[in-house]
Amino acid sequence: MIAERFYEKLGGAAFFIGSVQFLLAIAITELLNPGYSVLQMPVSDLGVGNFSGLFNLSIITYGIAGIIASYFIYKKMRSILFPLILSIAGIGTCAIGIVTEYFGSLHVLFSGIALTFGAMAAIILSRNLGKPLAYYSIATGITSLTGLLFFITGTYLGIGNGGMERMAIYPLLLWAGVIGSAMLAKNGTIRKSR
Repeated sequence: MIAERFYEKLGGAAFFIGSVQFLLAIAITELLNPGYSVLQMPVSDLGVGNFSGLFNLSIITYGIAGIIASYFIYKKMRSILFPLILSIAGIGTCAIGIVTEYFGSLHVLFSGIALTFGAMAAIILSRNLGKPLAYYSIATGITSLTGLLFFITGTYLGIGNGGMERMAIYPLLLWAGVIGSAMLAKNGTIRKSR
């Protein structure tokens, strides 16, 4: 029982720290890149512009944090599906920081893996959360997948390609922070699989 609480706290800390540091890195690199347009430029442009090292190191850290969180959540849940899906998302996220936009379609592939599996992880985890976090987790996954679909099809709804890409990315970043902070604050946020 004590070990399970410890695992949940470590998983929550990884989730929270990973998401917060990446959100900060995005904001800082956007500010440090003159002429960068949040609405008209994809987030990945930050990985090849000024201060790209900061952005790439931060997204790799975010991916590693997701992998670490998946391990400790597995230790708590004793179910493989969510940790596996989250680990795949984490590996894809790490790859985005290594295989930057300069690599073209390979970078797009890893971005798609990270976002698709991240959204799937949010939906799958809902089964192990109480209300209202379960509803929030489902809504996050659906919002992210919808934003990704709109981005891929060029349906920007007046917010540009950068804005629509953020509709796929930001819900997942916020979700990781919210779930991580809930895991840190309350024992039993994540329930064992039945």
